[in-house]
Amino acid sequence: MKKDLFRRINFNKRWDENDWERYFEALEAYRLANKSLEIRKKPVQKFKFLETDEVDAFEAVLREYGPETVPTVLKEIENWSFFSKKAPSLNDSSTNEDLSQCWGEGAPLASLPVYRECCRFAITVSKEVDRLLRSRKSPLLRKKLKTQCENLKFHANWIAVNIAQGHQIGYWGDRIYGHCAKCRRAIRHADMCISLLNRICSSTKSNRFKRTLFSLAVKLRRILFIWIEELSALSLNS
Repeated sequence: MKKDLFRRINFNKRWDENDWERYFEALEAYRLANKSLEIRKKPVQKFKFLETDEVDAFEAVLREYGPETVPTVLKEIENWSFFSKKAPSLNDSSTNEDLSQCWGEGAPLASLPVYRECCRFAITVSKEVDRLLRSRKSPLLRKKLKTQCENLKFHANWIAVNIAQGHQIGYWGDRIYGHCAKCRRAIRHADMCISLLNRICSSTKSNRFKRTLFSLAVKLRRILFIWIEELSALSLNS
């Protein structure tokens, strides 16, 4: 089973973004294939964002989904020749000063500005979705909206989870391509959020929902593209 899922991956070459994406796809398929019936039927956990700091508030989601989806291939290939280049220390004077202040190898996830934006978006989505569902007095209307709203929350959460995983993969050497691949996955989740927001706003005619979330989603998508441009520029110098 495992061999079949990973057969499209060439482990004897330097990896680019496409190689990392193939690995992530195989990893997801492998984990889904090994999930038990009990796990598959486990209800989705409800998250309540109570903390005032967006990163602290999102921590519960990251604990639930983040650690289990870390690309474990790093432990297997970190000593391979094309990963042998060591990352600079944040205390190294040759390290870009701006990079060392808020992001880069060894920097805490909480200091990554784009991650904070993603957490803020996910939390805002969750709160506005709950408010929208409460405002629908008819159980039938709530039921009709619930699936789309839950999907919206799911994709909003996974924007931030992918950014966190990308940060964990790293910024140095060929790992940057895995980082970029995770960020492109985050953009795909952002696209889904925009699509779902269009549908929900069209069916509910909620001006507040559209005003609060749609512009945030478009802005976040733009930020993610800028972030990938920054990472791609960094990869040319690593």
